[in-house]
Amino acid sequence: MKLKMMGLGLFLFLHFFVDQSYAKDFQDIIYGYFGNHKAIVRIPDRVGKLPVVIFNYDEMFDHLGFDMMNRKGFNIQAFIDVFASWGFIVIVPLDINTQMHAVRGAIRYAKNMRKANPYDIHLIGASEGAFVSLMALDSDHKVKTLTLILPKLAHYTGYYSLPNLVRRIAGIDTRILMIMGSEEKPWRRKAQEALYDILKQSHQQVVRKDYEGDRKYFWSPYRRYMEHYYTFMTGQSMPILEWKDDTDSYPY
Repeated sequence: MKLKMMGLGLFLFLHFFVDQSYAKDFQDIIYGYFGNHKAIVRIPDRVGKLPVVIFNYDEMFDHLGFDMMNRKGFNIQAFIDVFASWGFIVIVPLDINTQMHAVRGAIRYAKNMRKANPYDIHLIGASEGAFVSLMALDSDHKVKTLTLILPKLAHYTGYYSLPNLVRRIAGIDTRILMIMGSEEKPWRRKAQEALYDILKQSHQQVVRKDYEGDRKYFWSPYRRYMEHYYTFMTGQSMPILEWKDDTDSYPY
C-alpha cells in the first residue's frame, strides 16, 4: 500500500512538473485586431529582450487540421522547437487562411510583449501564409525581415492578388528572403517567378535562394535551407556541429 501511495505521489509530482513546465514554455493566447484571433506562443527561458519569429504556416493546416498534417510530415512543433533553440520568441497564429488581420495583430502583439525586442521581429510564411504575410506589411505594421517560402497567391483577383500587390508594393519596406523550389508544380513556379520579378522591379530588398525540392521538402526544419533563415534574420552563421548528409538534417 505504501509503495502504491509513493508511486501515485511520484506520478502526481511528475504530472504537475510537466504541466508547469509546459505552461512556462507554451501559451495559447487570444488577441484582438479587427476581431479575435488565436495563437500559440513560446518564450525561451533566456535573459534580456528577445527577437521574435511569427510563423505563418502552409494553408493546408487550416484545411486538413494539425493531426493530419503531422501524419503527412509537417510538424509545427518541430519548427517551434528550432526557433526557440535559436533564442527567438515564437508566435504561430492559428486559422490564418487569408486573415491578414491575424498577421497584423500578431505583429502588434509581439511589439507589446514585455520580453520582446520590438525592433527585432521577423515574419516567416509558407505558401499562402507567405503571400498573406507580404500583403500584411505596411507603414503601420513593420518587421525587420520577411521570409517567403514558396509563396502561393491566395486569389487571382481582389485584395490577395498580384495586381493589388503591385498597387501597394511601395508601402512594403523590409528585407525579404524568397525561397524557391525547383521541383514545384509548373503553375506555382510560374506565379512565384512573377512575384519575384515584381519585388525586384519595385526595388525591394529581396534575396533569392533556390533549392532542389518541392513543397514537402520545406515541411521539415531539419534541412540545410534553415541556415539561410538564421543568417538572414541574425546576420550571423548558424552554429552547426554536424551535418547528416543522408537525411539532409542536423542535430538539435
